Amino acid sequence: MSEYVLEMRDIVKRYPGVLAVDHGQLTLRPGEVHCLVGENGAGKSTLMKVLAGAIPMDSGEIRLSGEPVSVTSLHHAQQLGISMIYQEFNLSPFLSVAENIFLGREPRLGKTPFINWSTMYRDAREILGRVRTDLDVRKPVNECSVAQQQIVEIAKALSFSSKVIVMDEPSATLTDHELKALFDLIRGLKKDGIGMIYISHRLEEIFEIGDRVTVMRDGQYIGTKEVSEVHREDLIHMMVGRELKDEYPKERFARGEEVLRVEGLGIDGAFQDVSFSLHKGEIMGLTGLVGAGRTEVARAIFGADKLHAGQIFLDGRPITVKLFREVTAGVPDTRPRMLIHVWGLPSWPKFCVVPYQTSIVGTSGAVGDRCGLVTPSARTVPAFACGHASVILSNARSICPPVRFCMISLDERYGTWVILVPVAILNSSAAR
Repeated sequence: MSEYVLEMRDIVKRYPGVLAVDHGQLTLRPGEVHCLVGENGAGKSTLMKVLAGAIPMDSGEIRLSGEPVSVTSLHHAQQLGISMIYQEFNLSPFLSVAENIFLGREPRLGKTPFINWSTMYRDAREILGRVRTDLDVRKPVNECSVAQQQIVEIAKALSFSSKVIVMDEPSATLTDHELKALFDLIRGLKKDGIGMIYISHRLEEIFEIGDRVTVMRDGQYIGTKEVSEVHREDLIHMMVGRELKDEYPKERFARGEEVLRVEGLGIDGAFQDVSFSLHKGEIMGLTGLVGAGRTEVARAIFGADKLHAGQIFLDGRPITVKLFREVTAGVPDTRPRMLIHVWGLPSWPKFCVVPYQTSIVGTSGAVGDRCGLVTPSARTVPAFACGHASVILSNARSICPPVRFCMISLDERYGTWVILVPVAILNSSAAR
């Protein structure tokens, strides 16, 4: 019998003009937490999407318990005992916890089409008991906290009798207390013999929960180490390909003139008396605990919500923001469904909310180069871009219009930051 519950050998995945994964490698033992790390765009998520059946690989081999398999779809992966918990949870918000766990597989009353609710609730409680939680199985998911929704995702994976669970940035939006609870849950799953692949940018988590760690860089497999035998500096060197003497270097710059100033901003029930100023060439982080009002402040400056108090000044002049485009460009904190400002399409409304997978947003070569976007052409459809490229594309879109500063909200993705970045006006017609 094989030592590994999972083996991925020489996995290759190409997109038009981009080699996303170049002979990727990963093995997983039963009851092991194998951490997968690398910089943005290293190919981690792409490799895991191949494993989960979300995208096909171009070449390579996948083995489960020593037997070669061909993962053809998400459903097929689940049947094989492979589950992936994405950064953006795949839950139906208005259904209950139990309904989400068994969605599409609800127990029936005999041969009738009617759901056997008592059986479904009982089975859901039993699965939630395995993850040591007493979450109400009748509770709608949209009333659950982020940590509780994550538990529902894990319970859903367990309902498929998964032998392999992939967690993609599971700690991104958790508080310290919730993160500790997650780690306790993971340790419990390890005792049950479930192998877990844990993707994270937070290296301190690797040393707390991981058994082994694999590093990827630029789509290539760099190496695998026992966590107990590797140091933080070694991992950073493997990730970036060079010695990083100063992880957060202090850079001095000449502070430009004031671009934005807000005084005494307030929205009843959300935040009160918020004041700060922003200068050219400056990056300002707005941080706080979940629910502190960071995103609400950004939305108010962006014009998405109406202010009840305070004043906004742009270039020293007081303004009243009525339309989003008057002041800023915004990059929202979620990508599956995002606000897209469309230029050059007069038949479309100036602002529209469309599913990300169906959006077609072109970025000029100049803006793409400026943001480090690697695609075969400026006409590449975002749905075919990797996660890293889609984030860059969002940022590239923000600096296209003639704006004085842009707001990048990382609230849901990283849990802490709303960043305000002054940007220069792009006068090139290609950037419109």
